[in-house]
Amino acid sequence: MLVTSLVLSAILQYNPGTERKILDGQAINAPLTTYSYAPTFVWTGNRLLSWSCVTAANGAGDAVALTYSDDQVNWSHPTIIFQERVNNANYHPFACDPAVVIVQPPGEAQTYYYLYYGGAQHQGGGFIAVARSPVEHPAAFKKWIGGDPRAASSWRSEVNVAPAFIAAPQRPCASGGGASCYGAGQPTVVYRNGEFLMWYTDTTAIPQQAILLKRSNDGVHFGPAVATNIPAHEAASVEVKFDPATSQYMMFLLAGHSATPTLTVRTSADGVSWSAAQTFGNPPAWSHNLGVTGNPHGYLERHKPFYVGYGAPYDLAPNDSWGRWDLYMGRATFTGGTPPPPPPPPPPPTSTVDVHRYFSGQHHFYTTNKAEGDRTGWRYEGVAFKAGAQQLANSKELMRCRLHGNGLHFLSSARDCEGQIVEGPIGWLLWSPAAGSQEVLRCFKGTHFLTTANRQECVAAGFTIQGALGYTPGS
Repeated sequence: MLVTSLVLSAILQYNPGTERKILDGQAINAPLTTYSYAPTFVWTGNRLLSWSCVTAANGAGDAVALTYSDDQVNWSHPTIIFQERVNNANYHPFACDPAVVIVQPPGEAQTYYYLYYGGAQHQGGGFIAVARSPVEHPAAFKKWIGGDPRAASSWRSEVNVAPAFIAAPQRPCASGGGASCYGAGQPTVVYRNGEFLMWYTDTTAIPQQAILLKRSNDGVHFGPAVATNIPAHEAASVEVKFDPATSQYMMFLLAGHSATPTLTVRTSADGVSWSAAQTFGNPPAWSHNLGVTGNPHGYLERHKPFYVGYGAPYDLAPNDSWGRWDLYMGRATFTGGTPPPPPPPPPPPTSTVDVHRYFSGQHHFYTTNKAEGDRTGWRYEGVAFKAGAQQLANSKELMRCRLHGNGLHFLSSARDCEGQIVEGPIGWLLWSPAAGSQEVLRCFKGTHFLTTANRQECVAAGFTIQGALGYTPGS
């Protein structure tokens, strides 16, 4: 362990004495008692943008403010760019713990700021939602209310229009989450290889508080949550970036709200299995809720200055003055070397199930129970593909679904069957290919869904390929 610590200290070290105030908490909504904390940073050229959680304009609830700097010394006056304006019997007017990536989503002509934030229900506890704004208009955020993200009607900004949840507590706070239940929140997001990866805290996770990971291809429809191996006592307010220099994810944590806060970092190849935490410095007393600098997709940029931001008592006063915080950042230095390797990810599942396919002459039916398929009286077409019999780190659950109205079957990697009727899980597919795995495609024509591991089958029959549901377990 000593050797590992020494290796890491040569890679990353926080530099005490480099602290600089970037947002005066008292200047946001003076004369209200105000604060700024939980920043997220994005480099765009030489300009560094910072979004953070601040007191809302009316003094009730939380909002997200933007400030920026071209020299990392002089910062713009903060501007509130997003405020959750649902305030009724079900919702608190909270929007906090922002995470921002800048992405041009597939099939869309514009590039957007995607703002992931934590909100709160009165009874259900914390949830995570998303808003976005065109890069040409960085304060024109509209939140996603559900539906096709390419449709303008799916993004709204009116008062008391509720957002759609992209993550919610595993156990609603009113249903066993605990008297002081927080729920789900504190998102951190990386966009890599055409996929949004979101890590977040869930205090209601079973069996205990955890950092969970969800994935999405479109930024709004996320797959099932996968639990990471982060210990429960560290499962709060983390920041994740991807490091191209090492092809590793790096998770940063500030164990704060104490007289001697500590910065730690972990590494991971898959975002689920993380190395042991290693200390890389101590920021000012009572600092908390960190963010670190990265590029628009959430990658580290080692050729640029690397900063760690956090909330801290006004003017770095050495006392615990709750809710009275300025936003500070300090410099940390990468000095070369390679991070200690994380533990290897779990191997692909060794046990698989056959997914049998039947055809009525017009539509297909899929099952892992051949006796069930035989009872339909439809023509048996054989094993369509193999699915994992149990979950592993890099997998997602495949669901069997039925359409409302006509009852036709299809397969989906969305737990809610994309708003249709959920019949239940059918197995597990990998998010990314392994040695010997096959791509499982979903194709569509008319009212007919076809799922196959043979792309040419879809092409030859004139089906439109809707995309990959996942990959079969490797050999």
